[in-house]
Amino acid sequence: MRSLKALLYRDFIGFFRSPVVAVTVATFSMMAGLLFCMLVTVTRQSDALSMMMSTLSFVLMLVLPVISGKSWNDAKTNGVDGLLLGSSIPTWIQIGAHWISAVAVTGVMIGSMTGVVVFLELTAHPDLGKLATALVGLLMMGCTFCAVGVWASVVGRGVISSTVIGLGTLLGLWLLGPLSVLGTGKVGELLRLISMVHHTFGFEQGVLAGADLAYFGTVIVVFLIAAALRLNGDRLDG
Repeated sequence: MRSLKALLYRDFIGFFRSPVVAVTVATFSMMAGLLFCMLVTVTRQSDALSMMMSTLSFVLMLVLPVISGKSWNDAKTNGVDGLLLGSSIPTWIQIGAHWISAVAVTGVMIGSMTGVVVFLELTAHPDLGKLATALVGLLMMGCTFCAVGVWASVVGRGVISSTVIGLGTLLGLWLLGPLSVLGTGKVGELLRLISMVHHTFGFEQGVLAGADLAYFGTVIVVFLIAAALRLNGDRLDG
């Protein structure tokens, strides 16, 4: 536990002292507010909430793989990765610390939407249950994007390659939904089940389905285990 706390402290300091992360959080917050204000004036409140979530989830998918891979990529750049691989700190603790720190940043980004939520409640009096479900959906997707980003940072050789791997993987999972229409029968159904976008519709409509939560939970576990296995392999090679 001491190792986990030390790594978390190191990652937290690195994240929250980074001007890139600060600018990203501030930009995301302003984007959420402006987007909702724009949508709520041209459409119904329920449609605005769904459209805002769709847009913001896609923005998170583009941003979080870069942020979540920052810790390990910085370690590679500074030459600290060799020390971490040679240390007695278990692999799962190192991967877990990177992921938890990135999830904390994700929580700050989503929490920065508090002003939008308050404004929505004061002006439109929305269904709070649907609003809460949308926020839970964004958080679950954010945690998933972070897991993929951590895995990509371990697999990639640097910032550019890990970013390409992370974004490519997420876009692939995202686009399986539209591609499922090309399949027939069991093939099309399998593509829909694997597709990430297929499991976001419930959140947008205010439905907290167990199948959707299980999907994102499974993807998180799979990519974190894959990252840990790759890191173990690097340790053995070293």
